[in-house]
Amino acid sequence: MKAHEKQNKINLKKLYISVLICFLFMTGEIIGGTISGSLAILTDAAHILSDILGFCISIISLHITQRPASQQMSFGFHRAEIIGALLSISLIWGLTAWLISEAIHRLIHKSSVEGSIMLITASAGLLGNIIMGVVIGHSHSHSHGLGHDHGHNHDHSHDHSHDYSHEDYEHSHRNDHSSKSSEIKIRNSKKSSKISPLNLDRSSLISEDSHMNYNENNRHTTNLNMRAAFLHVLGDALQSVGVIIAGVIIYFRPDFSQADPVCTLIFSIIVMFTTIPIVKDCVKVLMEATPNEINPNDVQRKLSKIEGVIEIHDLHIWSLSAGKLSMSCHLVAEDPHSSLQKATNLLKKDFGILHATIQIELQGEKHNFGCESSIH
Repeated sequence: MKAHEKQNKINLKKLYISVLICFLFMTGEIIGGTISGSLAILTDAAHILSDILGFCISIISLHITQRPASQQMSFGFHRAEIIGALLSISLIWGLTAWLISEAIHRLIHKSSVEGSIMLITASAGLLGNIIMGVVIGHSHSHSHGLGHDHGHNHDHSHDHSHDYSHEDYEHSHRNDHSSKSSEIKIRNSKKSSKISPLNLDRSSLISEDSHMNYNENNRHTTNLNMRAAFLHVLGDALQSVGVIIAGVIIYFRPDFSQADPVCTLIFSIIVMFTTIPIVKDCVKVLMEATPNEINPNDVQRKLSKIEGVIEIHDLHIWSLSAGKLSMSCHLVAEDPHSSLQKATNLLKKDFGILHATIQIELQGEKHNFGCESSIH
């Protein structure tokens, strides 16, 4: 079993256990909140309900990401993780907005609250959150890079053997110029496809789709769905802390019943701010921004130091989801085969980039093969 598949199974198990724990504590808080008349406890129960829904979204997303790639979904379903995380965060935002609204309403219209029951119920809720936090294990829920093996024969015949979900997907690279021609065959474990003659003039363009084994211990990136799940737990824990503080105040000063909505208001706003980092990460992935863990200047600098590499241009680095890095670039080089081999090895070992497409341009080439599209 591959490392990322094993980690997915572990994450799914954690989420299933968390759903069960949430359901038990939500039932207890509904009963305790109804008896005590505490808005904070009832809203905390509602928050736990959003936790359950958020966990279910994460579970569905993790199942979807395991689906194999196809011709229509050639990059696979990795970004289901991003969609799931954003939906989960949307639940937190929606619930927080409702809590703030209810807290303001309670500030205007006072109501009596039973401090002792409120305190006991909130303490039990906090205990449940601590248990869930341990189960989910925020600091250890990592999404590892995928491992792939590709054998390459660079006499214009590329033999690709995929070690992951691209079994049904055919890679194709086409370049049309004039004069000399050769034929490329690209195969995988199930299919074989022919690509029309590749015509080369005074240049030799070699494009390599690199999926190489990478030491997964070198780079760990937290799965965004697990981060979103942890934020649900963290937000609920903060809400429980707020309820406990309000419960202590009301227990000793029953006339300070407004401590209940005030604490709800304060901790709801805190919860809202805890979601901002993960939203930023999700947006960066969707916008195909360079991942935070990669400095493109470092990549360009190290590639330029490879013997025989003269120039680097059209460098792009992005991620399909957390920890699944991809890049493409053009290299002007004296020796295409040597430069290609060294570049792919460097990207794998130094930066953990497992999916690299590198186009080699020969030194002295008069044609301009740079990308002139407005998207660059």
